[in-house]
Amino acid sequence: MGALAARHLARKDSESIGFIGAGEQAKMHLLAMKTALPSLRICRVAAKLEEEEHQFLKEMSALLPDMEFQVAGADLEKAVDGADVIVTATSAQAPLLKADWVTLPSQSQCTIEQSKLDWDKTCKFNTK
Repeated sequence: MGALAARHLARKDSESIGFIGAGEQAKMHLLAMKTALPSLRICRVAAKLEEEEHQFLKEMSALLPDMEFQVAGADLEKAVDGADVIVTATSAQAPLLKADWVTLPSQSQCTIEQSKLDWDKTCKFNTK
């Protein structure tokens, strides 16, 4: 679903994608996003553990050698800062993505579950 949303909502020339989460869900999302948005060339990823980020980088750089991968050192904000597309791909129940980190209209958010967005700041975010 995220790739379908990205195909219709993201800019066609989107070049960067930021991930919160580095597990299997994130890996499959990246493959789908790259198919939907072939212009993607930079991927930043943040996870609870830096080892997870490095594993993501190792596996995905082999599958997508035309992309540049960057680990965010478990810094969620750094992973999404300036990204054209943002994906949350975790099983976390607490909000992870802060509305203050998202800048419209340059960014589109895909596959953000209600529990992943800091809803306390959404009103402020939506009125900008």
